[in-house]
Amino acid sequence: MPRELAMMDALMPSLFLAFVGAGMVTWCLDACMAYGRLYRWIAYPALFRVAIFFLVFSGMGLMVY
Repeated sequence: MPRELAMMDALMPSLFLAFVGAGMVTWCLDACMAYGRLYRWIAYPALFRVAIFFLVFSGMGLMVY
C-alpha cells in the first residue's frame, strides 16, 4: 500500500483516510449513544468521546498498514 495518496496534485498521508473514516464512525456512535441516553452513566462524556475516537482511529490505522 502506498504511504501517500495523490489527491488533486497534493500528496496526502494514507492515514488521512483512516482519520476521516474514524471521525464518521465516531460521529455515528456518538449519535447512537446520545439517542440511547447512555451518556448519563458516563462521568466525563467529552473525554469518553475522545477515547472512542482514538480507539476507532487506532483500529483503522492498524488495518491500513
